[in-house]
Amino acid sequence: MVNVGQHWDYVIRWLLSAIAFGLIAIHLTLTWRTGNINFLAVSAIVWFAVGSRLWQQRQALPLNSGMVSSLVGLIILLPMLIRSLALPTSNFLGVYPFGMALGWLCLTSGAGKLWCYWRELTVLFCLGVPKVVLTPMVDFSPITAKFSTFLLWYSGFEVQRLGTYITSASGRVDVNMGCSGLDVIFYLLSLSVLCLLMFPLYRRWFQVLTPLLAVAIAFITNGIRVAILAMLTGPSNRGAFDYWHTGEGSLLFALMAVCLLGGSYALMLDHDRLPPPPERVG
Repeated sequence: MVNVGQHWDYVIRWLLSAIAFGLIAIHLTLTWRTGNINFLAVSAIVWFAVGSRLWQQRQALPLNSGMVSSLVGLIILLPMLIRSLALPTSNFLGVYPFGMALGWLCLTSGAGKLWCYWRELTVLFCLGVPKVVLTPMVDFSPITAKFSTFLLWYSGFEVQRLGTYITSASGRVDVNMGCSGLDVIFYLLSLSVLCLLMFPLYRRWFQVLTPLLAVAIAFITNGIRVAILAMLTGPSNRGAFDYWHTGEGSLLFALMAVCLLGGSYALMLDHDRLPPPPERVG
């Protein structure tokens, strides 16, 4: 004899899972339409990690949402779905993952059970919310311009800097907010948080080092890319400039940054599992 209660519980869980996958697909599709390949790649990694974790726990997810929590979840989700009908801004896409997860969990388990998903919510929060909040407050362009100028000068090139402008023998380039590397820094920070929560380190020094390393890798790799652009500003180098600015070359630097962070974290994981050296006596 079929247990009606278990049957409906099974159906509801599958329905909620389908809603979650649909919401994730909306975010990835909208991000792809904006052409921001870097954010699309990072979002896909984060969604895969969070989705896999929740899918493994789908049978144990508590379905305790009451009327108030369900209403709160709908209030969060419906405006976001309506806004997604039009091509959204980058700020909306940055806030969407955390807002969507918050609304879906209120609809599924209730506001009182959100603490059970603090890891997933923290990762999705770091994916885009800090970038949306801090970008208007932080101008990273002068620092990037100084670093790229230093790299060129140290390499033997004749360059000058005035504010955010780098002038070389081939021309002049303006290091604006889009080229400052702030986006890449936030993307790698979100990946570092993902690594720390999904594959935790136990040594406090490694825990502190991971986000600092993410910032350093993002800043240095972007500074090298800006230095290359500064040497390709002439009309005869227009194709090469576009390649490293908005073409596949920029994606190569982003991929290199992710690989460097992933390799560094793998090394820290390997050393984190080693037993501490024995203490010397005497």
